Amino acid sequence: MTTSANTSFTAFSTKDLIEKRGKLAVLTKDAVADTAPLRAKIAKIFDQEFIEAIAAEYRKGWILNSGTTNLDTGWPVIWSISRIAISGAPNALDLIHDVILASIPSACARSPRSSGPRALVTSTVSTSRRS
Repeated sequence: MTTSANTSFTAFSTKDLIEKRGKLAVLTKDAVADTAPLRAKIAKIFDQEFIEAIAAEYRKGWILNSGTTNLDTGWPVIWSISRIAISGAPNALDLIHDVILASIPSACARSPRSSGPRALVTSTVSTSRRS
């Protein structure tokens, strides 16, 4: 893991996490700010080694879930980060990054038409032990 997962995003300022777009972005872009810097920080913290550690904990019986809200339906969506991590899917790392980004309260910056999961600011992360 390149950076500690204990890194708090409260240690960063807004300018470290988003790039503000011009005033015309309201009319011409899909969001008023770009979250590429935030996504880069997420990718640095939640690297392949970290995802493999999540998968290892899943094999021991632990489950890591993240909850978001689907903007189209208003229904909660529970993402099993553990099952994504253990899936072996070629896009697993990117999907986990998308889910984490969607779970962070930055609705004004995140595009509702972004390639990641459409999710509202609601965020819940839980761990539990499988029986």
